[in-house]
Amino acid sequence: MPTQKAVVVWPGVLGIRSVRYTGTSGVTPNAAVLVTLPQPFPPDQYGNLVIGDTVHNPVTLTNCIVQSMRCEGPSPGFTWVLEILDRRHFWSPTYRVVNGMYNQPDPSGMFNRPPPDVQAPLIGNQFRWIPWTVRTIRQMMAFLLDAMGEVNYDLTQVPNVGRPAANWQADSAAQCLQRLCDSVGCRVCLQYDTDTVAICKQGDGADLPSGPA
Repeated sequence: MPTQKAVVVWPGVLGIRSVRYTGTSGVTPNAAVLVTLPQPFPPDQYGNLVIGDTVHNPVTLTNCIVQSMRCEGPSPGFTWVLEILDRRHFWSPTYRVVNGMYNQPDPSGMFNRPPPDVQAPLIGNQFRWIPWTVRTIRQMMAFLLDAMGEVNYDLTQVPNVGRPAANWQADSAAQCLQRLCDSVGCRVCLQYDTDTVAICKQGDGADLPSGPA
């Protein structure tokens, strides 16, 4: 039986005393708190944070950033405390904003009428939208995830019903996605094993294991 030892890696750090990270759903980045021994040069600001042990496969948090660093001490000795944000920090409005008008109402039917020289009936729809603004909720989510720089995302659990109206003017792509998810009972989930994003339906998934916690 191999000896189980912790393995934690951050670029530019030589001696790590402890790490704490809790992963939650949503568009707000989670922070890992890394306690290290002092060293003559600062750690890298960007990089991949690897958390694991010598028995199990490690978890790699890619494209993280050091948000803050402070010194603590003197008892039992000076340490550096780094707060490292996972890659959702790139979803900030500083980097990712969107513009667009979707599912805009057309109550008069002006845009649903055929040209005057064409003998055709009106489009029989109780709810009318300007045609070129019509998008399904999955199409809107895909547009937002593309704007957030995501690839290989999973939208299969999203209920593809309804056409929510949207008027985005330099809005945060991540916050727009969060509002769409809330409207259909879903959550934005960062998949740590594949480093991809899945939109998951609340309440679905495997049962908790039986026995004591």
